[in-house]
Formats: sequence, C-alpha cells, structure tokens
Amino acid sequence: MKELSSRESVACSVERADGTITETDEEICEELNKEFQSVFTAENIPPPHIAEMRDYGPVIEKSVFSAKELCNALMELTAHKAMC
Repeated sequence: MKELSSRESVACSVERADGTITETDEEICEELNKEFQSVFTAENIPPPHIAEMRDYGPVIEKSVFSAKELCNALMELTAHKAMC
C-alpha cells in the first residue's frame, strides 16, 4: 500500500445529501465536516479556572530551539502511536 505525502491529493469523491458529487478536495472536506460535525461538540461549560487545573510541574518561561532541531524531533516521532 502506498503512503500519501502531505502534498498529494486523494483521487476520490463524496456524494452530497442532494445526490450531487464533490469535485475538489475542499468540497470533500466540507462534506466530511458536515457528516462528522457531531463528533466536534461544543459544550456550554466555561473553561476550568487556572487554580482548578492539574499541576504538571514547573512552567517553562522561555524556550529556544532551531527549525532543524524541531524537524529532527518530529521526524523521530512514531506516527501510529498516541500519547495519553
């Protein structure tokens, strides 16, 4: 199976609710967004107050890194793993 790079387009189409077919990647994205919008719920609760948030350790005030260092770190990540 061939992997797609971020610059390649997927040659497919999506049927809209009215029966018409999408023609562009943007139209495909719009239709998929409509179909799966229930997954992206908006809740009517305010964000937690900073005092209620869990302490994850000291705050890093300033960080300096180069684009090359960032790129190298990203390349070392395993794409199919997720962190909890």
